[in-house]
Amino acid sequence: MAEILNTFLKSKMNQDLDSRILPNGEYREAINLMISKSEGADVGEFENVLGTNQIASLLPTSGSSVIGSCIDETQNVAYVMTTDYENIDSNTRAASTNNCGIYKINLSSPYTVSTLVLGSYLNFNKSFSIYGINLIENFLYWTDNNNQPRKINVDLAQNNFVSATNQYYLTEEQISVAKYAPYQTAVLMERSSTTATATATGAVVMTVASATGIKVGDIITDHNKQGGVTELIDTLTVVTNIAGSVISFLPALANALPASFAVDFSRPSMTNQGERNLSNHSTQTVTSIQGNFIIRINNPDYGGIPRAGDYITKAAGTPVTFADDVKVVSVSIGIYSTVPRWDITVDKDVSVLLAGTPVIEIARNPNFSTNWKGDPSFLEDKFVRFSYRFQYEDNEYSLMAPFSQIAFIPKQYSEFGAGQLNEENALSTATVKNEYDQDMVNAYKSSIIAWFENDADNINVRIPLPYSTASLLGSNLKIKNIDILYKESDALAVKVLDTVSLTNPSPNFSNISYQDDLHGFVTQSFFDYNYKSSKPFKTLPQGQTTRVYDRVPVKALAQEFVGSRVVYGNYLEKLTPPASIPYNVGFDDKSTTYDNYTQYPYHTLKQNRTYQVGIVLSDIYGRQSDVILSSNDNSTTSGGSTIFLPYNTSATQGNVLAWLGKVLTMSIEQPIAQNVNYATGEPGIYSDGLTVESLDIQTSGVSYTIGSNISTITSGAGTGLTVAITSVDAAGVVTGLIINNPGSGYVDQELITISGGGASKATFKVNVPPSNPLGWYSYKIVVKQQEQEYYNVFFPGFVNGLPVIPSSQTPPAYSQDLDLYAFSTIIGDNINKVPRELTEVGPTDLEYNSEELLYIRINNPDSISASGTPATGNKIPRNVQYFPNNASQNVLNISTVRDTQLVAIPFVANKEKGDYGQTQTPTVGPNTDVTSLTGAIPWGKTGANVSFYGADQNPFILKFSTSNQSLNPIGSQVTALASGDPSAGTHCMAPILTVAETKPVFSLLDIYWETSTTGLITTLNRSISNTFNGVTALTQTNFTFPENITVSNTNSFVPNSGFQAIDGSGAVITSAVTPPNITISSIRRVNDVSSFIPELDWPFELVPTGNFLWNIGTTSNATNSQFVFTSNSLPVDLVDNYVITVKVIFDASNSSGLETTFFNINANLTNVDPTITNCGNPTGVTIAFNDGRPIKTMTGLNSSPIASQNQVGLQWSLGTVTIFNTSTPAPNIFTIDSSTGVLSKGGSQSMADLTSYTVPVNLTDCDGNGLSAATCNLVVSVGAQRVPRTICGNRRGNTKAAVCGQNSEWLFAQTNNNTIQAGGLPYPTGAVYPPNALYNVRVQSNAVTGDNCLTGALTQGRMELKINLDGGSTTPVGSDAIIKYWIQFRLTSGSAWVTATAVADGTLETVTSGLTISAPAQGAVTQKIYNFAQSGEYRVVTDYLRGTACQTGANPAFYVDFSDASYPGAACGILNPCT
Repeated sequence: MAEILNTFLKSKMNQDLDSRILPNGEYREAINLMISKSEGADVGEFENVLGTNQIASLLPTSGSSVIGSCIDETQNVAYVMTTDYENIDSNTRAASTNNCGIYKINLSSPYTVSTLVLGSYLNFNKSFSIYGINLIENFLYWTDNNNQPRKINVDLAQNNFVSATNQYYLTEEQISVAKYAPYQTAVLMERSSTTATATATGAVVMTVASATGIKVGDIITDHNKQGGVTELIDTLTVVTNIAGSVISFLPALANALPASFAVDFSRPSMTNQGERNLSNHSTQTVTSIQGNFIIRINNPDYGGIPRAGDYITKAAGTPVTFADDVKVVSVSIGIYSTVPRWDITVDKDVSVLLAGTPVIEIARNPNFSTNWKGDPSFLEDKFVRFSYRFQYEDNEYSLMAPFSQIAFIPKQYSEFGAGQLNEENALSTATVKNEYDQDMVNAYKSSIIAWFENDADNINVRIPLPYSTASLLGSNLKIKNIDILYKESDALAVKVLDTVSLTNPSPNFSNISYQDDLHGFVTQSFFDYNYKSSKPFKTLPQGQTTRVYDRVPVKALAQEFVGSRVVYGNYLEKLTPPASIPYNVGFDDKSTTYDNYTQYPYHTLKQNRTYQVGIVLSDIYGRQSDVILSSNDNSTTSGGSTIFLPYNTSATQGNVLAWLGKVLTMSIEQPIAQNVNYATGEPGIYSDGLTVESLDIQTSGVSYTIGSNISTITSGAGTGLTVAITSVDAAGVVTGLIINNPGSGYVDQELITISGGGASKATFKVNVPPSNPLGWYSYKIVVKQQEQEYYNVFFPGFVNGLPVIPSSQTPPAYSQDLDLYAFSTIIGDNINKVPRELTEVGPTDLEYNSEELLYIRINNPDSISASGTPATGNKIPRNVQYFPNNASQNVLNISTVRDTQLVAIPFVANKEKGDYGQTQTPTVGPNTDVTSLTGAIPWGKTGANVSFYGADQNPFILKFSTSNQSLNPIGSQVTALASGDPSAGTHCMAPILTVAETKPVFSLLDIYWETSTTGLITTLNRSISNTFNGVTALTQTNFTFPENITVSNTNSFVPNSGFQAIDGSGAVITSAVTPPNITISSIRRVNDVSSFIPELDWPFELVPTGNFLWNIGTTSNATNSQFVFTSNSLPVDLVDNYVITVKVIFDASNSSGLETTFFNINANLTNVDPTITNCGNPTGVTIAFNDGRPIKTMTGLNSSPIASQNQVGLQWSLGTVTIFNTSTPAPNIFTIDSSTGVLSKGGSQSMADLTSYTVPVNLTDCDGNGLSAATCNLVVSVGAQRVPRTICGNRRGNTKAAVCGQNSEWLFAQTNNNTIQAGGLPYPTGAVYPPNALYNVRVQSNAVTGDNCLTGALTQGRMELKINLDGGSTTPVGSDAIIKYWIQFRLTSGSAWVTATAVADGTLETVTSGLTISAPAQGAVTQKIYNFAQSGEYRVVTDYLRGTACQTGANPAFYVDFSDASYPGAACGILNPCT
């Protein structure tokens, strides 16, 4: 026989071709088969696929499912993810009671199972299967489109798993692919915090609990720097001496300090350790000691002016060292009898230490260290900033933290005359003594400031850390190293100074205690990196420099690896930030209240600039928002995000040496980023599910006092929660309470007790929001300032008007043109700073235009002399601060001295007006043959001295307009009185330092620059709420309302207690002079928050109750305030979830400055169970219905009050059909139309005759995705229906009408009346009413069965009546009994009785009136049978029983039997109704 051999080498199923023409190597169909891939002769043959066997059981097994798996074929192991949590709403997270886990299963015997990770924080969800999963080396990556992408190290997880509470991975931050991103800026500040004893107003010393860490020069401030707190030390107060625990300071206190007052001692962490001397150091010979505390020095050898706090030391004789602690308190400088003198007041008696006339040194550097190994000149010419980043255990790096501000302390304390070394004469060994103003002279001669270099060479860079120890950083965030980063201002590169290991060795951390608005009430841990001016050892690659986030999506459905890169698909990239934030930007003088002065004492805000300030939000992993601007930007009454800072005026500047600088300020009106809107992607605020967000006072206690940092008592696991009591009443009852430190580990609604108080303790419940790992976590402030590069031009003074003296002629022969324009020499680099316009210049042009604008900052006006020489009242050109009022000066032209003819070369004083370059020859004397220039100029008579620096070198002369500053003159004039002349009068202008700024270059780049102001959003929001006079929160902002709510309804909202307002102190507002004014501002749907519902169509309104409580209610508008819950109401559409924005106007201080805040209230529609409205059993069903005709049409309602929509979205379905009164399934018989509810025969099976079925009918709303009604269990009886139970049970007992001469009535009715009149009239003719006896079927049946049936009427089915007449067993033979009877019918109990109609062989038959029945004695019972099918009430009535049988001793009887004609002999059951 022929044989066909087919090898299936193609391994291809082909169902497209007929099997007869199927190519070799392909097959038609295969089940449980695989193609052999061996290299032997059986290649291409089919092999059986083995069945599955259970090899492992994962705990807990109940309810858990595997939602993702990955097979590692090289190790023959499987990784599976399981969960028992299921919710189609991705925005709802697994509860702590849910079980989520990751397991490793060895696929080789004995099939061991290793638990890798357990915890509900995994948030696995059966509705979100894991399709993207990869094992790369020992890293397992996965994504589920529900959580952010994640990964674990399977080896570390397996080796370190002990239990659910003791495992390697415990938090979201440890398993996310995106790494924790540091958000805090490195701090350049040292601080010691302690308490001081009570100190009086005017005091200059205080006693502190501990002086550890305090140094001379430290800035003293209040420790509590929170907004709303009045600072007691509110000016720059500096430590001048330390004697044990006694601290001396200046200036004297303006406010008294209470006992145990918390104070901070702070200073920049930038020091100079490489220079032996401070920049104002000098060596002096003591002339005498005055009064033990004053060192007098005549003819001082100027090197620099002594400053308060400078040390006095001496090397010769008995040394005076730093240990002797002799410091300068103040200095008096003057000239006495022509002798220059310094009187230096010191802080201790030096009459012995400095006896005689010793040589002393002033201003040795106390920070100088001979062991310091850094490069003292490395930072001199650099503006550097510092940052840091973390390296994790998997060698990945975090984002860079925000950079610090520039670490720069200028030499000479940023002051002219504050310290210059004497200059060596280049031609001799003599030392040239500098004058006090020598550095100013050098500045205009060289056009640079020589001392403007960085004096700091050692910087303690303090790296803020999220945990207090290195081990916690390692265990909680898996950090192993910290990179210290460095960036120069003129370089793009970011460099690494050092990589610090957290394990070998483990570094020590330091702390700073904060109590302010930015940091909150917290002790911050730092790693202190001591930077010693070393060069960086490596440069970060560009990809790391420009990396601003990890590019890990918020969630993704697909994941795959391409090479060494993980790729995500179908992803959500970023979160949606608030569209705007209500805040206003301003400016103010710097203050010691804020650390920006302490860290950066010489930084200030550039004036005459426009600033736009924005906020950038970030989640904990560094995903940042765009810049968010102020919602007040379009307001006509609020400032918004943009501010212009003008130049200071004489009124706002004050003493320039005491001026600390300018800063931007920001006033945020209400907490930010709190709105959660899943439809728009607004995530709300980050929460770990353990940290307290707010408090609700439960009991107010007694005997409490106002105070902060009060500890709390809990019976739970939470720790660290401290509170501030902001207000109490006369009995110490707590009325205001806010959070200082939110602590961690608390449970929502946990009851907490406040420590202290009296016997009755104050308690509150904590509100702990659920875990929200992807919420907004931190913020940073960014600034856009587009007026960028500019120059400071150092001029040798300004000449006001022409350089000529006033004309003595009348009328004047010429004019000085004072206050119209001014001149100055420009040399050196100034020529480039104020460039000439050379684009349209010819070869013969001598004067040049310039497009430059100048802003005068240092002027040299003719000032009134206060004292000394020259005499008081004389005008002397001096350089002083100039306040230009934002006016600029136009450069008119630039030309050389000769070309302008302003100064003769050489200069000749007091020369009358003449032609420039005019010559003269002496007529007498030895030089009559020598011709010379006269020195005349064409503008007028020259002054007493040359006013232009370097005029004999023919420099460029700048001319600029001053006419716009006629009331604020620029420069000094030329006069006939020489500079320095002791005579009285206005002295002639002589070169002196003046400064102007050039117009800044306007950058077209729309860039916001990162600042060092960053923090946690929760801390910021807490500070905003705690310091705000307006309403800061509402007691309830989440409401639901049911689908069946009606118009003008306030009672159906859940919760139905309404809401109250909370003020900044945390107290619920229950009384106020003026209650809060709360109105609806707008209403939006969650799925379209950008579209506002017109006010006339608002579905909701606020209903005040009059007791500081507001309810939400529906309006009276039936069109908009009635609802139907449809499939669009479900996630994700949520078309019936609303955001009600309410506007609140209130001022807790009851002042006139009302505060306006806005809050979002969520009102979400909830579904209500639908109802089935016709759950009655169908009747008249026969096997004819097998043709598919309707058996019953079900009706129902979806609970909406809108009549036209109360059936929208209903969907019908059937449960498991069974044979009635059994558990036997009867499938494939019935079907129901899901939309119309029509029940009919369906499926492959037919209904059986005379069979009843239980058909469960289900009704679900929302197109089958919503709630379900109570199941309607229909009983479908095929064929005749069964009669009621009272009829089915037949005659009870042996009841008979057995008395001759009497009549009877047999009643089948609803009535429960058992009197003989129960059937009522009319009786048929011939029958006597009332009967002598009544048989009420209902009453008799209930009496026997106890069923308590409600009717004896025929409500369904076919009833058989048997009319019986028994002649009697004792009746004499030959006698008979006879009786006449009637059968009546009525439809209802209120209808009239009529003759009944019987059914005979399928046809209706009217029972004739007055039927007679007779029965012989001692014979068979005579019986007549009738069937009745018409529903209603029946009765049998009789005439008197008569006949020959009615004699003594006879016992004839009449009675009626009844039963179910369709089911003879069947027992009564549940199919026989009782109603």
